[in-house]
Amino acid sequence: MPDWTLTAGVRYDDYSDFGNTVNPRLALVWQTSYNLSTKLLYGRAFRAPVYKELNLQNQFGYNGNDKLQPETIDTLELSFDYRASETFRGIFGMFAHQAEDLIFAVEDTTAANTFTYENSGSQQGYGVEAEIDWQLAKNLNLSGNAAWQFNKLKEKDIEAPYAPETQFYTRLIWDMTNYWSVIPEIHYIASRPRDAGETRAAISDNTRLDLMLKYRNHYKNWDFTVRARNLLNTDLREPSIGNTSITGGAALADDIPMEGLRVIAEFRYFAGR
Repeated sequence: MPDWTLTAGVRYDDYSDFGNTVNPRLALVWQTSYNLSTKLLYGRAFRAPVYKELNLQNQFGYNGNDKLQPETIDTLELSFDYRASETFRGIFGMFAHQAEDLIFAVEDTTAANTFTYENSGSQQGYGVEAEIDWQLAKNLNLSGNAAWQFNKLKEKDIEAPYAPETQFYTRLIWDMTNYWSVIPEIHYIASRPRDAGETRAAISDNTRLDLMLKYRNHYKNWDFTVRARNLLNTDLREPSIGNTSITGGAALADDIPMEGLRVIAEFRYFAGR
């Protein structure tokens, strides 16, 4: 039909160590109106077991399992892409997923303090996300996105650890002159739960400010950029797992520190322009 498009595909992989896997994808797009598109998307993806999960032999009490199958995830998404004008675009989406055959190191029942990798977990999740792109003025553009999600480990009936519930990103592009641009960016990650049984305090939320200064002259064959990542030198942390015998003891008890302020300068020359 003139206003409907269906795209379908399938991916087949054959691995020498565990076998084959088939993963389909579907996309149904409805041009709802002149400035609104509605999309229904389905896809399946997989993660193949890595070498250590298949072949590890009694390393620090961990053993591989050559009978492992790949982890799989089925995702479903409904999104609305609305172009209110030539200067404003908004996207709103809802999504859900079902992950199966997750690979975990499971403690052996026949020997204490030994673990074997097994397909022993499944996870459900859902969430919403929104995105905007707004040309505020001829020399000023604002874009950003925000997302909320909830993930649950089905067997344990608990919220999945480490995955952030909330994420936010925004960027402003200000063309100060015909040649100079300033681009600040804000990245925010929040509400990353600990694993069951953890006694440590909650994982700190992360807010990072980046800044870019760019020079572009269309009449010359070179340009110049300076980027400052984590401009405020904020103490940023990614969650570490609670088993200190794996992470290296108290060194990572306060989670994994990320880099502080980093400044990068880039010069590009275009030969023959």
